[in-house]
Amino acid sequence: MFDRIAGEIVHRSPTRIVVQTAGIGYEMEIPVSTYEKIPPSGPVELLTHLYVREDQMKIFGFGTPEERSLFRMLLSVSGVGPSIALTILSGSNVSSFVHAVRNDDIAFLSSVKGIGKKRAQRILVELKDAVETMAVPVPDRVGPPGIAGDAIEALMSLGYRKNEAERAVQAAVSRLPEDANVEEIIRASLSGV
Repeated sequence: MFDRIAGEIVHRSPTRIVVQTAGIGYEMEIPVSTYEKIPPSGPVELLTHLYVREDQMKIFGFGTPEERSLFRMLLSVSGVGPSIALTILSGSNVSSFVHAVRNDDIAFLSSVKGIGKKRAQRILVELKDAVETMAVPVPDRVGPPGIAGDAIEALMSLGYRKNEAERAVQAAVSRLPEDANVEEIIRASLSGV
């Protein structure tokens, strides 16, 4: 029903935001990752998800399409409701979560508050295929912006599929020093070292 809401920030906290547009204040629950991306005041535009049940109606706001997409995927998992999905998004970033599911990392998933070993296993089973097709940005924590993206493009030009290239670069970035350049990332991605 609502795809996005744009307006002025009236109130903001790490888990909630109120955005006023056309004289109406929309209260939304947000993950911490979205809170970190939005300004303290002024104009903002958030992607939304309207959650409706017999006894409640809530709007959830997201700073990126990937966050909203993962939230919706999590809601499709048996036993995962909006509170747990929001906790997962607040406890990890999209790239880390997708990487954990792709690599069957139960320890990472069960380290998120509210996710036990059984629920982590269910998430792995039910989302394994869905996250394989999901394109996620690799965090550029190395060097100037765009280096990880450049490394992914280079691997794709060498014949890697996009999700394989993303995984290889993300693994390389996590092992390399912060001042690594694109060539070092590509070499580390290719060698798996």
